[in-house]
Amino acid sequence: MTTFLRDWLPSLAIIAAGVWTFVRWCQNEYHRRQKEMEALDGKLLAHVTQLSIGTSIITLNGLWRNLSPLPVPLDTSKTRVNIFAIPGNIPLGPLAAKSGFGEPIYCHTFLNDANTYTLEPKTESTLQTHFVLNPGLYMLRMELYRASKKKGYDFAWTRELLLDTRDPQQPAPGDKK
Repeated sequence: MTTFLRDWLPSLAIIAAGVWTFVRWCQNEYHRRQKEMEALDGKLLAHVTQLSIGTSIITLNGLWRNLSPLPVPLDTSKTRVNIFAIPGNIPLGPLAAKSGFGEPIYCHTFLNDANTYTLEPKTESTLQTHFVLNPGLYMLRMELYRASKKKGYDFAWTRELLLDTRDPQQPAPGDKK
């Protein structure tokens, strides 16, 4: 028995150390991947072009930066822009599109005709859509939904922009009247 232990103990110790190192590496890799997550940063810009006295064409640009080392696939059937009309009699206090405006007057899934859309790592993307609106005060909300459900729920990145189309604006350079 002692010769068996003396002959096999170093080999068993090396195998056990190798298994221990592999298990620790797997745990560390799991935790590292948990820390690496999708990270989008974005802003909305709108350009108003007066079509006629009662209507304007709105060009909405969503400028999105994928800051993470991971690609972000978007759910093209859910990614959308919601437009809310802001009534003139809203109470004083915080202004949030999710609480006080009811249902959006327009809901546009502008990537619906694309099968897939992916924001590549360390890149900037511009998502553009257009609307025709009457004069008024509006809140525009762009929601980007992640395609894969890693956490078991829908995850969305959201940006909002207040837009006033009541006063005709000067055309931007290059616009023709």
